[in-house]
Amino acid sequence: MSRPHNERINPSFNSTLSCYVLSAINASGTTDAALYNAVLNNVLYTEPSLVPLTLDKSTTAPYLHVELEALQDLEVDERMLLMVDHLLKTLKANVTTITPFDHDDIKQVWVVSHLFENNVQSNKNSVRAWQQHVQSKIEECFQQNKITIRFVSKRSFNDIFTLTEPVLLVMVDSFHSPECVTQLKSAHKIQVVKGKTGLIVGEGAICTLLAPQPLAASTSPSVSANERALDIESFNPEQKLSLNAQLKQAKVGFNDVIVQVGVHDETWVKHWYQQSHYLVETNKAAQTNNNLVSEPEQPDFLSLYTPNTVVGYTGAADFFTGVYFAQAWLHFPLHQHTESTASIYVVEHSINQQHDITASLYRVSLSANN
Repeated sequence: MSRPHNERINPSFNSTLSCYVLSAINASGTTDAALYNAVLNNVLYTEPSLVPLTLDKSTTAPYLHVELEALQDLEVDERMLLMVDHLLKTLKANVTTITPFDHDDIKQVWVVSHLFENNVQSNKNSVRAWQQHVQSKIEECFQQNKITIRFVSKRSFNDIFTLTEPVLLVMVDSFHSPECVTQLKSAHKIQVVKGKTGLIVGEGAICTLLAPQPLAASTSPSVSANERALDIESFNPEQKLSLNAQLKQAKVGFNDVIVQVGVHDETWVKHWYQQSHYLVETNKAAQTNNNLVSEPEQPDFLSLYTPNTVVGYTGAADFFTGVYFAQAWLHFPLHQHTESTASIYVVEHSINQQHDITASLYRVSLSANN
């Protein structure tokens, strides 16, 4: 059942959002179980590029990339159209079976892609045609509704924790063109064959419905919606806290499950260990106090996962691909750890051209309404 239409929600910041993943596609397939198994088993989807990347004036090397087999040999805009078409095929049915909302509760749709960033060099006519196609497809899904469709860049995600009504996010990206690779290279270190850790060029898409947690709690969800509902709690709503401060605020422990999303390169790896090293020290001290065998010289987290090192960097879809993995972890505890977890942490980060890092920590858990 939908909420009463005259019900109003306080427009202030919501630290927790309800999230429903409706559909997805990446190199592992279309289900959270497939992504889960691919990441846990470190399935190798990467291949060296046919066209080498210029590293400096005298050095070139093939870069690592991940392609969806069905999209090979297509242009980027065609790849993205086909992925969006896949997401929308089951959208209408999934809204009512996976979420507690009706179609007429959805008034906003955000289509998110790197295409809409100001610094992207692309054919404006091609992008406009792409938008028109996607818009017509979305309008077909909501024929009786008056909806607002926004085409936005990933940077607009800062707005999601001020939502006052359900918003449908359609997130899609592909970087399989010389122009896209050049754009990525200008801001990030790309992984090349036998090179240091860097971004793996990829593609993927995901569709989610987000709603303020109090609003979702006020509905009467179906059994299916209850099972698939996630709560996402932010620990850095104003983008002011260091990652170290967020980890401490969330009381993250050494054995907690951590999922990292964003550009995974050497700059980020160093920053992560600087910010989280206190957890290693705390764990060492606890082992010493308990007269346990000490850890190796450079211990790692027992459960630290980076999905985009397996399925490739998926741009606008990257964060919720990490959430999709978290959903699978919470629903399918097939891993070899001794006990299942009630929640899982997702760390999203971005690195600008000046190598400044912004990182935000989120706790993902099964909905409190379950």
